Amino acid sequence: MQILVTAIGPTQQTRLECTQLPSFMATAPVCPSPWLGFMARLIMNKIDFLKILNFPKIWAIQDLLPDSYFDAAKEEYKKAYGEKIPKDGTEHWRFAAFVYLLRSELSASQIGWLIDAAIDDPDRPMAGGVIEALISRSVASEQMLAKACEAVERNKYYYKSSEQLKKSFRSAQGPYAIKP
Repeated sequence: MQILVTAIGPTQQTRLECTQLPSFMATAPVCPSPWLGFMARLIMNKIDFLKILNFPKIWAIQDLLPDSYFDAAKEEYKKAYGEKIPKDGTEHWRFAAFVYLLRSELSASQIGWLIDAAIDDPDRPMAGGVIEALISRSVASEQMLAKACEAVERNKYYYKSSEQLKKSFRSAQGPYAIKP
């Protein structure tokens, strides 16, 4: 199933093509950007929440945001902002989502998707810490480590080095590592 969504941005028209939709998007209306403020006044769905708070697209594509986190965060968002759309500080919401997930048992594929989400996150310093925490999970693979190392070497604003990531990875893979 292929869906084409056209969203009108403030300066240009954007086309987004999705070939695979996560379960929560099947019935959720996709909100064009000029309507985000209007939608914030209504009952917010996950897609609106992810867009308003600048989550990378992979969060929606892989349905990474748990319903339990979304339900609680949506209420906190409404208390903090009401009908307003935040202009900055959205990294705190994304970091909280990462921390929430890091406290749970994650599969290797979830770790891989979250590494991709952290690499794509606009707040590089926050993402660097998240990448290190993800790579230090015992289910992380050599391929995930290589991808993470490549990202931190490409952009110094992650404030992490390949050596730091390799050390964290090795300590998680060692003989005393806790395996799931």
